[in-house]
Amino acid sequence: MTLSGSIAALATPFGVDGVDERAFADLADWQIGHGTNGLAVATAEGEYATLEPHEYVRLVAVAAECAAGRVPVLVGIASPATDRAIAQGQLARTAGADALVVTTPPYIRPSQRGLLRHFEAVAAAVDLPLIVHNDPDRTRVDLAPQTAEHLRAVSGITGYIEGAPGLPRALSALRLRGDGLCVLTTDEVAAVPFLLAGGSGLFSVVANVTPQLCASLFSACLLGDGATAVDLQQRLSLLSQAIDGDADPAAMKYALFLIRGRFSPKPRLPLVEPSCVTERRIAAALERLRADVEYT
Repeated sequence: MTLSGSIAALATPFGVDGVDERAFADLADWQIGHGTNGLAVATAEGEYATLEPHEYVRLVAVAAECAAGRVPVLVGIASPATDRAIAQGQLARTAGADALVVTTPPYIRPSQRGLLRHFEAVAAAVDLPLIVHNDPDRTRVDLAPQTAEHLRAVSGITGYIEGAPGLPRALSALRLRGDGLCVLTTDEVAAVPFLLAGGSGLFSVVANVTPQLCASLFSACLLGDGATAVDLQQRLSLLSQAIDGDADPAAMKYALFLIRGRFSPKPRLPLVEPSCVTERRIAAALERLRADVEYT
């Protein structure tokens, strides 16, 4: 599977009885209609760690039904145990996933050799394309660039998401291109130079709220229109900076609530709602982006 463009790491809306499937389906369909090139569900931004097994399966199934082949559905796995990651991957495949996003395992702090064997084992056991996600800020485990280069030789691994912040790490990841491996970044600050240098796409949180702007940014970079891309990035940074004021994804869910009122902003404990200061900053950023944001 060749993955490119703006990939939205979707938030999960919760109601009184669990996942609000109707609100989630509405979000997924809205994303596709506004240019998002892939739906990532049950990632950290989707509060993966708080989902019950039946909720996890239903999220994948609802996303697959909404996508209906229009865009790929990528499903997050962040288990610290390899056997459990494999079991979750098999559940995701049965529910309709097109690919897995397997994050560096948190909590147990494996060695570089252990990380590589973890990804090799999941890729061998689950008949789906596997995208490796390096997310050191969240997991406190960093897949070193020299280790990541070995991923190109692993059958079944088709993509790499560099989540380590900073332009040097994003550009360093571009060495992995080739042999069918696509490379994306999560760093929205580094997005424009990364994409202009040949990056495959952006794995985005802010795309939840501004799918059309994120899709336009990728298109501008694809056309080599750096001036337009920089302008779009500067506009997106207003919201990104406001959202970064509180724990992810609580602040992003509040922004979604402001523009899509039927989307519940409440995260699950131990996450809590953003502070009043962050809420005001998000509201102000959205007001400045009113011409680019669709309120419903």
